[in-house]
Amino acid sequence: MGKIQLNNETKSILHILTKKEWGEIPNDYKTDFIIDYTKSEIIDKTIKSAFLPGYGTTLFFENRHFLIIDDKKPLKKYAIWENHAVVGYCELDEKTARKANGANNAIYYFGFDKVTNPEKY
Repeated sequence: MGKIQLNNETKSILHILTKKEWGEIPNDYKTDFIIDYTKSEIIDKTIKSAFLPGYGTTLFFENRHFLIIDDKKPLKKYAIWENHAVVGYCELDEKTARKANGANNAIYYFGFDKVTNPEKY
């Protein structure tokens, strides 16, 4: 599991897991949907959540705290944007970046900047 220290106000950490690492987390510690416990209904079936190894009972959410990459696909360097500023860099496959950018719970945007694509500036 890779960890990226972000340069945002809260000094957040973004975890990058491979599909294999996600599969190694016991099913009792992860889910493929978010539940609204006040109404006992499923809110979103596309967002995963889990208790990541080494973090006790802290619940992490996909697109907010972690991403799951397909490390068998080509990885590309992306700038991590938050509030119109680059807060870090990571390597993702294109499908993961597109999924994260379109997620309804996303707080980060994965794109390019002067470092990752200087030719566009």
